[in-house]
Amino acid sequence: MLENVLRSRIFDFSYTINMSEDFVDLYNCFLETVKSIFKTCNLIPKNPACYACVLDNRFSHTLWHTHVATSHISAAFYLKQPSEIGFQAESGEFTIKPKEFDMLIFSSQDYHKPMAPKNKDLRVSLNIETYCKEGINVFNKSNIKEI
Repeated sequence: MLENVLRSRIFDFSYTINMSEDFVDLYNCFLETVKSIFKTCNLIPKNPACYACVLDNRFSHTLWHTHVATSHISAAFYLKQPSEIGFQAESGEFTIKPKEFDMLIFSSQDYHKPMAPKNKDLRVSLNIETYCKEGINVFNKSNIKEI
C-alpha cells in the first residue's frame, strides 16, 4: 500500500490515490467502523476515494483546514511514521500522536493540521471520507454508541 502511495506522488504533499483493491478494502473498513460507532448513521453512497498526505524533507508545511466541502465524516489512516495531528477546539488547540495503522475518525467540520515530523522523515497518512443523511449531527453525543 505504501509503495502505491509513493508511486502516485507527483509534486505536492496532498493528492488523490488510485483506488486499487487495498485502498477499496481500507475504504470499506472505514465505512464498517463508522457504522459501528454511531447508533444511527445512514451513509450516502459515494465513489470510494482516498487522498494521501505525504510529508518529508521536501514538503513539510501544512495548513489548518476542514473537509466540510467534501464530506460529513472524515478519517485519517496512518500508514508510515505518524507524527502529531493538531486540532482546534473551543477550549484551544490540542494534538494527538497516532501510531502506524491507527485510524482517527472525526467530523468534517473539525479544524485540523497534519504536523510534519521534526526529523523530516517520511510521514504518510490517508484521508478517507463519506457523507451521511444525518450530516455532522451524526456526531451528537447521544448518537455515539457506548463501548
